[in-house]
Amino acid sequence: LSVKKKKYQVTYNKKTNKKMTKIEFIDNATKSILSGFMIGFGAIVNLICISKGNPLMGAIFFSMGLFAVCSFGLNLYTGKIGYLAENLTWKFLLNDCLFVFLFNAIGIGFFAWISGLCYEDLNSTICTISHELISQKIEYFKFFPSILCGALMYMAVYFYKTRTIFAPFIFVSVFVYCGFDHSVANIFYPIAGAFVGDVDWVMSSLFIMYNILGNAVGALVISLSQRFLFKKQ
Repeated sequence: LSVKKKKYQVTYNKKTNKKMTKIEFIDNATKSILSGFMIGFGAIVNLICISKGNPLMGAIFFSMGLFAVCSFGLNLYTGKIGYLAENLTWKFLLNDCLFVFLFNAIGIGFFAWISGLCYEDLNSTICTISHELISQKIEYFKFFPSILCGALMYMAVYFYKTRTIFAPFIFVSVFVYCGFDHSVANIFYPIAGAFVGDVDWVMSSLFIMYNILGNAVGALVISLSQRFLFKKQ
């Protein structure tokens, strides 16, 4: 199956350079929060599959989160940041990238908190694995996995829009199975993990900021390379 290419929308008028209206603000914030919910849903399903000894299936199921984001037209930071190459303005960076990330964080943070409160048996499994994951991640602080995740996320969104609706299931499954770092998804782990053990919030926050930058670098490398190659043709 294929889908028609859609023009990427921004939250301000490029001709008039106006700021977001109140309605646009609410719309953008709501879509960003719901996007956080979708990624949180993918994270919790992935953790359950890991607990059952099936990380590959967890990676595939996690991709349903991005598929829902793309299908419902929601706002996700890692799906937007690569398009900064086409809209190189401060307003796009602030309104369509950093603003979106802030509300993505609120959405997935709330989802992780609710997950920690509900279902005792399920809860202990999810929270324990979450605690182990965030502890391992902040111990090493690797930058390259964030870059690779950003590149794969940009390709997942781009090919969903231009080639096939199955693109998220390919690219997202790869980054999840390989353990690359997604800045929004990684917010889930310290919050859920805090229900079963102490979490280093300072290091976790720095790690998330590290992921934000790495995801941006990866997405922009692919986006700029693509624009250069097409221009050459």
